Amino acid sequence: MPATATTTVPLSVPVDLRTAEGDGQVVSLLVLRRPKTKHVKKLVALAGPDFVTAVFGDGSVQVKPEQVVGALAGLVTADRLDGLTEIVADLCGVEAAVIDELDPDDLPAVVGALAGFFPALRSLGSSSS
Repeated sequence: MPATATTTVPLSVPVDLRTAEGDGQVVSLLVLRRPKTKHVKKLVALAGPDFVTAVFGDGSVQVKPEQVVGALAGLVTADRLDGLTEIVADLCGVEAAVIDELDPDDLPAVVGALAGFFPALRSLGSSSS
């Protein structure tokens, strides 16, 4: 199957970054670009070596959701979460503020879209192209 270059995530709750002065934007969908090695390197640096095993494994077994959850458990610090936000924002071509303002209802779709770029994680979430 050919690699998908982008994945579009319609937001159920648009992000409104307009200010009282009327500046800013309303974001109603995110388009995630396919991650590059620089993004994977940052993810590995943030999540640790278990992330590599969970994401890339040896290809012989299906990755279980609890393996990925365990691998990402190291992301539960403010600095690491901010790093993940920056990676997702870069993939979407938006400011980190847009990702920070996402409604919690939209987070699973964004995480699923990101996971869809990694073959071992595709079963964790569905995404639309």
